[in-house]
Amino acid sequence: MDVIVSENSEILHLMNIKEPVEEILKKMADKAFSFPETVADDNKKYKCSVFNYCYDNGSNVLIYNTLYNSLVRMEYEEYQVYQMHRINESADGKDFVNMGLWIEDDVDEMQRYLEFTQLYKEYITHDEMSLSITTTTKCNARCPYCYENGIKQLDMYPGAVDKIYRLIEAKAVNKLVELTWFGGEPLMNTRIIDDLIDKLIENDFNFSSFFITNGSLFDDKIIEEKVDKWHVQSVQITLDGTKVVYEKRKNYINTEQGNFYNVLNNIRMLAEKNIHVSIRINIDQQNRDDVMQLLEQIDPIYSSFDNVVFYPAFVVGGAYSMSETEKLECVREMLERISDVRKLMTGTNLYSMPRMNSCMKEEPNSYCVDVYGNIYNCEQMVGRTENAIGTLEDIENLPDRIENKILEDECKECVFFPKCYGGCIANKNAGDVACMIEKYIISAYMQII
Repeated sequence: MDVIVSENSEILHLMNIKEPVEEILKKMADKAFSFPETVADDNKKYKCSVFNYCYDNGSNVLIYNTLYNSLVRMEYEEYQVYQMHRINESADGKDFVNMGLWIEDDVDEMQRYLEFTQLYKEYITHDEMSLSITTTTKCNARCPYCYENGIKQLDMYPGAVDKIYRLIEAKAVNKLVELTWFGGEPLMNTRIIDDLIDKLIENDFNFSSFFITNGSLFDDKIIEEKVDKWHVQSVQITLDGTKVVYEKRKNYINTEQGNFYNVLNNIRMLAEKNIHVSIRINIDQQNRDDVMQLLEQIDPIYSSFDNVVFYPAFVVGGAYSMSETEKLECVREMLERISDVRKLMTGTNLYSMPRMNSCMKEEPNSYCVDVYGNIYNCEQMVGRTENAIGTLEDIENLPDRIENKILEDECKECVFFPKCYGGCIANKNAGDVACMIEKYIISAYMQII
């Protein structure tokens, strides 16, 4: 058996402890818990983990455990022994147990995992606040797939900064706040960014900034004068194809600003400032082939930057949305087109920790504010006031954010559940599958290694 990725031993040990989940979490909250070691026992009965994803490539079998993060390659003889799960008859039996490929027969992994994730929010403190701020709904691009189409374009209202600060003051109990700057195009209203960050600095808050942007408005001045002040750690920039396809899909108001090569240069400048840049590639049937050419063009440009990665995202709810088979084939070809598969996988795949929830909607201390001062639990709801959970005018009455998603039966039976946790409800509501990109990346990666 060839071990490609070792197991996350802490998660494995948690699943094997016989103590009730609630008692374990109480001890963890009180810093009174130490992880015991998982030890294979010849006298116990074992079964294959429900989170083992197996792929037969015609020469051998790959098994990836989506909960414990272990990845192995087995010869067919070893795989036959693995399927029998008789520890006394296998030289590799103890390794199967130690890597989480076999689990004790009386452990209900899915039920125990769900108990941990659902009770975790109640017992483990969430001192850091996560806040997405829509500085403006104005945008210098006119993307056809934008879920904000039809929303009135305007900047965040005057006086919002003081109220946002009061929200942060109330929720960031240890003065830790993670800011996401969102739009529209967030850099079309930098005044709001400067004003809020000045207040955070003045009051000794520990904060970081993440930008979701088309990247066109970053320039030498912003990168040299603002990036450090704003504590920018990461940026997501969208590239939907090579020059002609990209500029047609983005349909910039100012074509010089939205020049393809201008955006490529801005990505390079950010990377040289040690900013993590995630290049989001929105894909549908129309631009799928051009995306492959894009990867061949940009891969050599950014191959030397470990802090630049590629993030495929499938456009949902439209006439050109891709089928499940098309998505998998697309991701596999993307992996084959780049020189280092980690560029596509870093931050999206092979996490060392399973998900505790699917997105910010289920994070206890996570909020999104729109230009009107409405507060949401999902960025994709911005501007749709019927989905707001409160307002900046009434932060004292914000509802309790500890909520547990109602999971579909098919999700609870899915081997990819720990990487997805039921997926994106907004995507599902748009008429697409809820599954996260991890499902496709894991499946495609197993086909090429």
